[in-house]
Amino acid sequence: MTETLTRRAVLKGLGAAVTLPWLEAMTPPAALAAGAARHPLRLAVLYFPMGTKMIDWTPPEAGALPENLPLNLRSMAALRKDFSVITGLRTPGGLDGAALHSHAMSTFMTGVAMKPTEGPDIQNGASADQIAAKGVGGQTYLPSLQMGTFAVNRTIEPGFNPAYLNLSWRDAVTPVRPATSPREVFDRLFTRAGGAESRSTRAQRRSILDYVREEANSLEADLGAQDRRRLDQYLTSIREVEQQIQRVERMPAPTAPKMNVPDGDWSRWVDRWQEQVRVQADLMVLAFQADLTRVCTFALEIERSERVFRELGIRQNWHGVSHDNDEELSRVAAYQVAQFAYVVDKLKQVREGDGSLLDHSMVVFGSAMSHGSHNTSNLPILLAGRGCGKLNPGRHLRFSRETPISNLWVSLLDRMDVRVDKLGDSRGRLSDL
Repeated sequence: MTETLTRRAVLKGLGAAVTLPWLEAMTPPAALAAGAARHPLRLAVLYFPMGTKMIDWTPPEAGALPENLPLNLRSMAALRKDFSVITGLRTPGGLDGAALHSHAMSTFMTGVAMKPTEGPDIQNGASADQIAAKGVGGQTYLPSLQMGTFAVNRTIEPGFNPAYLNLSWRDAVTPVRPATSPREVFDRLFTRAGGAESRSTRAQRRSILDYVREEANSLEADLGAQDRRRLDQYLTSIREVEQQIQRVERMPAPTAPKMNVPDGDWSRWVDRWQEQVRVQADLMVLAFQADLTRVCTFALEIERSERVFRELGIRQNWHGVSHDNDEELSRVAAYQVAQFAYVVDKLKQVREGDGSLLDHSMVVFGSAMSHGSHNTSNLPILLAGRGCGKLNPGRHLRFSRETPISNLWVSLLDRMDVRVDKLGDSRGRLSDL
């Protein structure tokens, strides 16, 4: 076979004790059956920059979430019992002025006050997702998956290395670059060695599934009717996402890009931000479902983003709105939450054993600023999923002001059986999540 979908992946999420025959590393069906009662626990962190007006985010009381959610969270109404609102957390104290944007984003998952420098001598810390990946990543094809959208930012903060505009850090000096287009994410998951194909190679086939059709047909012959349906649904989902990517790639490239983005296939997504986010979210769900990875971060944009949300009737760029117009900033935040609602609902629709993929996940959504005017206390944070029974969603959890968000990361790592004594500026663990 000239190309495989993945080196190693077991479709535990399909509920069948089977492995796909094109995989290099096979898990014996008996071993899967023996471990079927224990589903893997996934961690996803979705980030949006520059915060929101917290009065539009925060329920009036701690405890069970009310039926009438705050303005920013209304798209989550049907999922009210599947997530909690967490308030009171902060990132490490940092720098004054514009540089706080880079500081906020780089410290969100590390808890380390980064070193101010525009040279190569960057200094931060290992992020929570990479600590999780070291603990559980050896059990999956990809230890972790990092995703983002285009860095729509023409002005890097003076005096600071742009590397600090990364969420994930393998260690104190090594940021992990996110895949910033749906094609790049697709290729990491489903092409040989995770490498991108050339356009000419892609043009020679109709679908990545062309490579595995014979093997999939052979596998189906050995499965029961229910497992055949589940396998077919999974392969169909891959094909649907691939078709959506191909449709955009066939569109004419912008002749005068409005934003600072690369040329080529990526530029076709410039004015399709929501579509881009949701396609990548679909790919994350497929990766979790097939146990290709158990750790994912997704930056919906970077700090100081100059993206303009014309679809919301807003003319000023996001960064400008965050400083000048609280009402529009709140509308943008509500738009971000709507994308999170899409992700949570997508996870909830995937059945896994006697529950759902959401039941076996911990999904954090939030920003490293409570407001675009550089406030890094009382952050807007949501936590969805049941974490294999280790989380109790449906509440507003109010912690004392100035509680490090690192305490949250340590608490979630505990639930993945990845024990750390300390992460960045953590001072303990959060109780009663």
